[in-house]
Amino acid sequence: MKKETKYIDLFPFPYIDPFLLSNCISELTESQNLLKSITKKKFESIIEWSNTKPINSGKYFIDTSPLIHRTAHSLSINFDQRLQSRNSTSEFIKIKKLENNLYKNSLSSRNRFFYMIKNLHSLQFKNGSNFREIDSSTGDLGGGFRLRYPRHQFFEEALENLRETLIANTETHPISAAILAYAGILAIHPFVDGNGRTARLLFNLILMQEISDFSFIPIHELNISSKSSISIYLRESLFTHDLRPIIFSLTSCIKCTHNIINNQI
Repeated sequence: MKKETKYIDLFPFPYIDPFLLSNCISELTESQNLLKSITKKKFESIIEWSNTKPINSGKYFIDTSPLIHRTAHSLSINFDQRLQSRNSTSEFIKIKKLENNLYKNSLSSRNRFFYMIKNLHSLQFKNGSNFREIDSSTGDLGGGFRLRYPRHQFFEEALENLRETLIANTETHPISAAILAYAGILAIHPFVDGNGRTARLLFNLILMQEISDFSFIPIHELNISSKSSISIYLRESLFTHDLRPIIFSLTSCIKCTHNIINNQI
């Protein structure tokens, strides 16, 4: 007998609670200051690490035992299949080829913002990029359960909400905007494929254009080496509508990167 599929709908993220964000302000400010301290020479250490250093699967493991949702296990057991997958150098090169102020200019209108998102996505695919016209969900998480992303009829409205959120945060705390953009793209899932890569490009585009030229974080490698902890904390934020888990995870990545460039790990 075929098992019935049961969907858990994810809300069109992000709904931002200013109070919760204010509780993270010291963490965000510290991370932003660390990013400002990354020079060209230090940045080269990041790229050297992400290209050549063997990835130790336990080095950056973040304890996930408090998580109550069932996806933590399914995400973490897959990390070893991707241990040698490295994306950071190509992502950095793609971002550097983009026009200056692309991000800030894209915030001026809905159409420009949508064009910028599609442009980032098209850097990975030869045949251009269009938003999905079908519904999208994860694979079976066990027991017939799947996470379903916002229905395709509504995610353009969710992208517009994301643009307005980024406008409100970019000037005061660009690190907040970068994290919100990363989480927002992955929650809205505007494309059939390539949403994770698009989210990483947008995250680092904001850091590099709004903080400094070398504010680049190798999210892909850090996620792999921490047994997919970034993905797990993102899922927790999406389940609970609480941004603090993904803020904690990504600010931890920034601190880890700072340790890399100072040869502390």
